[in-house]
Amino acid sequence: MAYVTVDAIVIPKWVISTTAATTTITTTGNISSNEQQQLTSTSDDISSLSDFSMVDNVKLVPIQKLREKFEHWLITTFGDLKGRSLIQQVLFLDEFYDPKSLQTRKLLNNEEIFHSLERFLNHIFKSEAERMKQVKENTVTDFPYLERFEEILSNQDHITIPQVLREHEGLNNLLKQRSKSLRGNSNNYNNNNHNNTNSSVITTIENLTVETSKNNNNSHNNITELFCNSNDVQLIVNMLSTIISYYFAIFQQYNTKIISKWMNEEINNCPTYLIDNIKKRLQKCNKYSKIEKLKDEDFNYRYIIDKDFEFGNYLSEFTTEWKISKKIDLQNKNFTSWKSKLNWTTLNDMKNQKIIGFLNCSLEDCVKVIGANSFINSADESVESCSLQEFKSIQTSNSLQKYATVIHTSLFNFGALFRKRSLENVVSAKCSFIGNELYTVSHLYKTCCHVLKVNNDEPLKIVCYGLRTFVKIDNNKILYFDVRLNNTKGMLNKIMSLAFNKIANASHELIENAIEEKRKEGFPKPNDEKDYLWMILRNYHQNYCKNVDNPLFK
Repeated sequence: MAYVTVDAIVIPKWVISTTAATTTITTTGNISSNEQQQLTSTSDDISSLSDFSMVDNVKLVPIQKLREKFEHWLITTFGDLKGRSLIQQVLFLDEFYDPKSLQTRKLLNNEEIFHSLERFLNHIFKSEAERMKQVKENTVTDFPYLERFEEILSNQDHITIPQVLREHEGLNNLLKQRSKSLRGNSNNYNNNNHNNTNSSVITTIENLTVETSKNNNNSHNNITELFCNSNDVQLIVNMLSTIISYYFAIFQQYNTKIISKWMNEEINNCPTYLIDNIKKRLQKCNKYSKIEKLKDEDFNYRYIIDKDFEFGNYLSEFTTEWKISKKIDLQNKNFTSWKSKLNWTTLNDMKNQKIIGFLNCSLEDCVKVIGANSFINSADESVESCSLQEFKSIQTSNSLQKYATVIHTSLFNFGALFRKRSLENVVSAKCSFIGNELYTVSHLYKTCCHVLKVNNDEPLKIVCYGLRTFVKIDNNKILYFDVRLNNTKGMLNKIMSLAFNKIANASHELIENAIEEKRKEGFPKPNDEKDYLWMILRNYHQNYCKNVDNPLFK
């Protein structure tokens, strides 16, 4: 069965609104009868909008059917409050997410952003329509909700604030800042905004995307120029799409019959972009499972290249090859463990494991925790000795030193019944930003001394590959992806595979405990000359993110 992602449940309201003068949108984000008629009458025009391929409104019906199933699952799984918050997050994606390109849609100017934010607020405040009527009546503006957003929030005694605004700090801040910009520049906006010309420049460095704006109208003040940039919107879209993607993946795992039936009955009726995206995911799976498997020699190199990170990024994705190893109570457990039987290497007996979990701290504070030598030294009770050495900085002229590296060696003692194990890994790191906001941090490790045979008196050598990626999903919340392919050799390899759920729990607790310990100390910054995991990340920033102004790296 092919896998579907967020593109299968997002209904692009921005396309609908572009092709119609007025819209009527329901509380849950369903397509209203008015919109159905608008889509029918404008179906020939939609395909040309933003290079967006949809034939007619009928193509959106299968998406709506699957979305309703997902929304029902969210409410029954998480209860009304959190379930409603997640549904409202999808409503935001309806306005700003392009399900064809799988990223933030192209935003041409402030007016477009303001209108989308206004529609979003209109959606989530719909249940408060009568109480909010006065707000609209007393506001002579196209943006009654957005322009008076902070006033509405301060009136909580009379208005029920939508759950998503209570739970997601980053989204709340975005709306406050955009509201402030709109209020402070309403005269300039109403008179001049249609005359402004914006061009968006995307600079890509090592998978790092930083978006900047060039404004040709020099008469605007600093606030207006700041908000011609859509980085703030892009950051929220990325955060919310990451959250929804995670829960949508679990929904599919827990409801395989529903998904199978939907695929059999509805997929051929879906928009072309959705079918194309599924084909691309199948092609990518074929690429990494058959064509570009990790080979024996890959576990002998003492350097990291682009392919190593690309491979780990693919394994971090939600695909049908990964199955949740144990169903859990999602309201009380903040991580899930996954397994796959597919072998992505040419080596035998490699075990594939993945942990996905939430952490309650900012990404910057998390970096201070995982960047310290003490974090890796305390990784496992079975570690008899551990060291980090041979730091190599980036040499941009050398394709084999594109990433800073350090060598991590460990000796493991699993008790009297087992021979000791050893590992020698090359470790690297990278990060990405949206504007000046730190968005992801990744640590990659891979065996760099693969030996097929060892003497009987030597420890058995563990073979492993892993990528741990931390993704910002709110100002003080992270979703991390911990992918592991390993072979600990002999009977121990089978035992550890069977005990993976217990290992996953211990691994998640280790990160949580390390964060709480550093929180007590005020999250001290790692040492620039002694903490190697911090040094390789900092070296990446110095070489590839020079123009990013983030206080963590100063």
